[in-house]
Amino acid sequence: MRLLNRREQRRLIRCLEQQLWFFGQDVLAPAGNLLVRHGFTKWKPPFAPGSSRYRLAWRDRVIELHSFCVGIYSGGREGFLYVRAHDAAYGYRGGQPPWPDRYRQEWLRPLPHPACAEFAEWVMEYEQWVEDFCGPRYRPAVYERYHRKWKPPEEVRRWLQEQLF
Repeated sequence: MRLLNRREQRRLIRCLEQQLWFFGQDVLAPAGNLLVRHGFTKWKPPFAPGSSRYRLAWRDRVIELHSFCVGIYSGGREGFLYVRAHDAAYGYRGGQPPWPDRYRQEWLRPLPHPACAEFAEWVMEYEQWVEDFCGPRYRPAVYERYHRKWKPPEEVRRWLQEQLF
């Protein structure tokens, strides 16, 4: 299994950093919470500080989004975890999504290409859905409000396709 090299990882981190901001803006969209409209279940355990968690069954996997971390899990194979505070992405060996801000070190591994590519595939599907649902001007307008711009949304899709598949 090929691991992502340092350069690929740094670019992926910038992409995910931007995408995490997009997800946050999608929660506040004028059309209503786009994550929920897309099929995510929004939940927040009682007495848990911080933001809500969003969970979606996708193929034989689970996608979970939170302001601290995002990833793809289960399905009987290694998952993917991006931790914003660590400014890092990992292969994830836990069967269930981790509790945000509590990551068992023995479950974190160097980032494998297949798990990363699988999460990127889901991101591209979601971004296509956002465009279909909100129209072609929605995501570029969100991008224009972002203070740490990386690449425009249409370039990100191309980049993901070229780099990870």
